Parts: sequence; C-alpha cells; structure tokens
Amino acid sequence: MDTKLRNISSTIWFKLITGVICIAGMLLVLYSITGFNDIRFVREPRDYNESTELKNKIDKIYYSLAELAILRSEDYIKSGKTVTEDRLRNQKNNILQEKFNAVEVIKSQYDSFIEQAKANNDSDQTRLIKERDDLISKENENYDKKIAQINNDIINEDLSRYNDIILNLSASKLYFSIISAIDGKIADNTVNKNDLENFFKSLPYHIKSQNGSYYGYDGQFYGRSDNSLAGITIYVGVSESDYAEGKKIYESNRNHGLECLYIAILGMIVSILGYILFLISAGRRKNSIDIHLTFVDGLYLDVGAFILLLPVIGLIIFVGFVPSRIMVTDTMTFMLVASPAVIAGVVLSLLYSSIFIKHLKRRTVLKNTLVYAVLRYIKRFIKGSADQYGKLALSGQTAFYITAFFIAYNFVTAVALYMFYYSLRWSRGAAVLFALLIYGGVNLLMLMYIIKRISYFKVIAEGVKKIKGGQLAWRIPEGPNLVMTELSDDINNIAQGLGASVENELKAERMKAELITNVSHDLKTPLTSIITYVDLLKKEGLDSENAPKYLEILDIKSLRLKNLTEDLFEAAKASSGNITVNMEQLDLVSLIKQGFGELGDKVEASGLDFITSFPGEKIMIKADGKLLWRVVDNLLTNVFKYAMPSSRVYVSVFKEDGFSGIVIKNISAFPLNIPAEELMERFKRGDESRNSEGSGLGLAIARSLTELQGGKLTIDIDGDLFKATVKLPVK
Repeated sequence: MDTKLRNISSTIWFKLITGVICIAGMLLVLYSITGFNDIRFVREPRDYNESTELKNKIDKIYYSLAELAILRSEDYIKSGKTVTEDRLRNQKNNILQEKFNAVEVIKSQYDSFIEQAKANNDSDQTRLIKERDDLISKENENYDKKIAQINNDIINEDLSRYNDIILNLSASKLYFSIISAIDGKIADNTVNKNDLENFFKSLPYHIKSQNGSYYGYDGQFYGRSDNSLAGITIYVGVSESDYAEGKKIYESNRNHGLECLYIAILGMIVSILGYILFLISAGRRKNSIDIHLTFVDGLYLDVGAFILLLPVIGLIIFVGFVPSRIMVTDTMTFMLVASPAVIAGVVLSLLYSSIFIKHLKRRTVLKNTLVYAVLRYIKRFIKGSADQYGKLALSGQTAFYITAFFIAYNFVTAVALYMFYYSLRWSRGAAVLFALLIYGGVNLLMLMYIIKRISYFKVIAEGVKKIKGGQLAWRIPEGPNLVMTELSDDINNIAQGLGASVENELKAERMKAELITNVSHDLKTPLTSIITYVDLLKKEGLDSENAPKYLEILDIKSLRLKNLTEDLFEAAKASSGNITVNMEQLDLVSLIKQGFGELGDKVEASGLDFITSFPGEKIMIKADGKLLWRVVDNLLTNVFKYAMPSSRVYVSVFKEDGFSGIVIKNISAFPLNIPAEELMERFKRGDESRNSEGSGLGLAIARSLTELQGGKLTIDIDGDLFKATVKLPVK
C-alpha cells in the first residue's frame, strides 16, 4: 500500500492537483482580505450598546459639547473670560523664544564680519555694528507687538473654534443638552424638552455628565482632571431611528467580518494542506525511491531566495498592506486585479519550496548555496596556493638556489639602475659608464648561464629518449651544478631500476618455465610408471608370477604421486597465507628435543651421525608449535633424503639480538651447483638429475611457514656444506 501511495504522489497529476489546492486556498484568503475593515468588528461585543463603535460616536460629540461648555457663547469669548493666565504665559513664552532665536541668528550673521573688520582696522566695523543693532531693534519691536496682540489672538482663536463646534453640532443626529448651574442652558437641540432627565432616559442610549465626569454604558468611569466643567451638566443621547440604523450597520459589519475570518482560516488550512502534499511529492518519480532533480534545482538556494521570494514578499505587502489602508468597495474589481498576482506568488513560492525540499531530502541544502560555493572556492584557492608554496619550500636545494639567484640578480640590477639614475642626475660621465658596464655585464652573465643550462637540459632530454627507447644501460653525464647533477643521477637511477626490474622479470619468467618443467617431470615420472605396470598387469594377468612385484611398484609410485600432490597443495596454502596461525609462548629447546625423540627410528635408520648442541636454560619464543615443528620436520626430511651417507649432521639452538632459532648443517650427497636463494624455489632440488625421491617443495613450504610466524629461513651453501637457519622473534 505504501508503494502504491508513493507511486500516486509521484504522478504529475498529483502535483498539479496539490498546486491547484494551494492556489485555491490562497484565493480564499485573498477574498477574505476584502473584508479587512470589518474583521476588526469580530473583537467587538455582540451587543451594540457595549460596542466601541457606539461609544466613539457618543464620545466624539461629547468632547465637542464639553469644549462648547467652556466657551459658553460669543459674547462670553469676546469679553475675554476664556483668556486665562496659563494660556497667556504659554503664548508669551513661545514668542519670547522665537524672539531670542531671531536675535541670535542676526548676531551670528554679523559677528564674524565685525571681528574681521576689527582685526583689519577697517572703517566698516562701525557700519556693521550699526546694521546689526538696527536689525535687532526691529525684531524686538515686532515681537513686542506680537506679545501685545496675544490676548486678541486667543479670543479670535476661541471664536473660530466656537463657530466650528456650532456648525458640527448642527449636522449631528444625536440629541444633546448643556446646562450650567449658573447660566442655565448653554446649548440644546431637544426642542424645549422640560424634563430632560426622563427624556434622555427614554432614549435607547444616552450618557449624563456632571462636572465633566460620567459613567459609560460599559460601567467605566470617565472624568477630567481639571475644574473647567464645574457646575456643568451635559446630556447626550441617540434617537431611536439613528440607534436602529447604527445597530443594523454594526451587526452587518460584524457578521461580514466573521464570515471573512472563517473564509481566511479555511483558505489557510486548504492552502497549507495542498502545500504539504506538494512538498511530499517533490522529487519523486514512479517506481523509484531516489530524489530526482531537474535543471531548475541547480539554482542556488540563497540566490533563489532573492529571485523567487522577493517578488512573493512584494505581493504579500501589496495584497496585505494596501487593503488595510484603503477601503475595498468593489470586491470583484479587487479580486480581478489581485488574483493574478497571488497566483504568481503561490507558483513562485511552490517552485522555490520544491527546490529547497528536494535538497533537504538529499541533505545538500548547505552545499547548494552560493555562499558555500564561494567559501569552498576560497578554501580551494588558499589550499592550492599553500600547496604550491609548500612544495616550493619543501623542494630543498632547488628552491633555495632559485630564490637566492633571483634575489641576487634583482639586487645587482637594482643597484646598477640606481647608479645609472644617480649619474645622469648629477652628470657624472664615468659613473654612468660604470653603471652601464655593471648592468650589461650582469645580464650577459645571466644570458650565458641560461644558455648553458638550456644546453644541458637538451642532454638530459636526449638521455631520457634513449632510456625510453630501451637503452637502459645509458647514463646521463653529471650536470654543471649540484641541482643538475641530482636530476641526472635520479634519471640514471630510474634507468638502473628499470634494468633491474626487467632482469628480475626475465628471471621470473625463466623460473616459471623451469617450475612448469619440473612439476611436469615430477608428476609424469610416477604417473608413467603406474600406467606402464597397469598395462603389464592387463597383459600378464593377476595370476602372473610378476604380479606381486608389479603391485608393489604401483603402491610405491601411487604413494609418491599422492605425496607430490599433497606437498604441492600445502606449498600453495603456505605461500598464500591461507593457514590458521595460533601464536603462543613455546620453549624452543623442549620442542626440538621432543621432536627428535619422535624421529628416533628415522635417525637410526638413516645411518647419519647427529651431533646436537642445546643450551641449558629455556629459550622462550612466540610461535605456532605445529607449524614450527612442520618447518623443522621438512628440514630434517631434507637431510634424510640428500645428506651424504654416514656423514655427520649438526643441529644447534641459539639466541642472539632479540632472535632465537635453530641451525641444521649437513654434507650433501649431490654437488650443490645452484644458488642458495634459488634452491628454496618450488620444485628446485640439489639433485639436478631429479632421480631422488624429493619433491623440491620442502624448503619452499618451510620458508612460507616460517614467514607466517614472523620469522625468517635462510640457506647457506659452501661447497657441499648445506646450512639451514631458522630465526624466530623471542618473547
């Protein structure tokens, strides 16, 4: 089922459908924005009487009535009763500050000119002082007139404000009344209602303020901190028709706000759901678990944030900020204008999010940024530069000579050029000639040096071509300096190494041919005998008098063939290391003595005189007891087969320089005209006629088993003297 869902989500139709769902959700959010100004009503109480809308409507006219109660009437204002000491003081202080600033400006303009004229004893000093003082005097007169005019200005300001309030109140649909405890009614539009208290109580909503304080419909107390409305009672009320109309509009706006809010929430849920499903399918393909990329996914994520997300941010600001500041009156027009922008924004955001989520799934978010690419390039550049300079610093004498030569050449050249410049400046003819001689001489020597080195590089190139052509014995002559000599020696050593390698390869090929020949010979000999005697038995029959002899020969040859096969198999295992080695602490002396005890019958039957030399104390080594005895057994078997009859065999155990081991020496019955190292190769025997019963594998097996235990087997030949030494590390 999981695979089926994965295949469904990887189809292009699934991605298109989820993209459309996301766009549809954002269009619902866009539609809800048309009711942005009504969404604020959602926070308002359901009851219109408790709404901020009604309170603000009442407060707006109440504050005008409170101000009108202070101004009273035109005659009251003209009498100057509204002009208080505080208002005069504030106005006067403002004018005095303006006067001070104006005088300071005049002083700053003239003082610098007056000081300059005074320093130069200029006759303009008196004129400048007079002009400054006249301007200051005029400014003082102007501001004195303004101070005298303050009282009239305050009265005119209050008259203007009084007329504006009367004009606004005449356009109001609310009922109001202002009553003074001293002067009676100040303002009233209740059409001469005598019982104001009951009249306003009969209205759907009203407030009554006494001395500037009142309790609102919400139960909160509203009051003033001054005594400007002492003895004043203010009534404000809403008529039934105005209240009904306001309530209807309020409830309509609040319901529309709720509707837009629910649509916005639904749109966000739908859009987020489509967005998540789209991102889940990003990078998927049918019947594949890998995340696949397209050419668009090569866009750096931080660059894409600017290219793709900045327009989206701009669209969000346009769609979200503009309607919040401008009343959307035509929903259809707004949707037609804003929908393409929103769709484009959703597509861009889906595209960028798809790129991001693909790299997130592949764990390559950091690597797919321009910042990371720049830092990686800088790192590579620094590392490359460091490697280059490091190689130069570590190149030894070559770098030292080149650097020293470069510095010396530039130093001498700089000195010569400086001398040349100095001589020309001071017209020293001899010095000019000397400087030119130095400069020319240095460059001539430099040219000769370069030509000489280039010619030697040609010699090196020719030598390399000859060595490359197969003349491995060719040697390049020594160079003109230590650096060139080192280069030529290195090339000569390479040629010598190639020659040795070729010689070893030829030797290996020759030994392989001999190995095949020896193996064929050793296996063919008993096999031929077996075939021959089997054929004789077929002809003569088992009742022949020679049958027992033939069977005995067949038994010997088949056993010989079996031993050869087993030795060959064991040699292959030993040389390949395919043998389990169990290293342990052993007493070498005890091991050899025990082995000789087991071989007592063979020793006596061999007719050889074994002379042993063992130390009195234990010699502990780290080895595999079975494999080590196999080594010793192979060496002793070699002695039994190839030692001269009735000769002496010397067996000794030694310990020296962190190693201990065993030495076996005997006199060979056959001439040993073969190198010792070659004797340990497979199927190599001291008996070149190969008439003996040996397989030629015993020494090869012994050497491989010794090396598996961390030891070493060496053979020395001196005339007919054969010496085998086994060395193993001490505990």
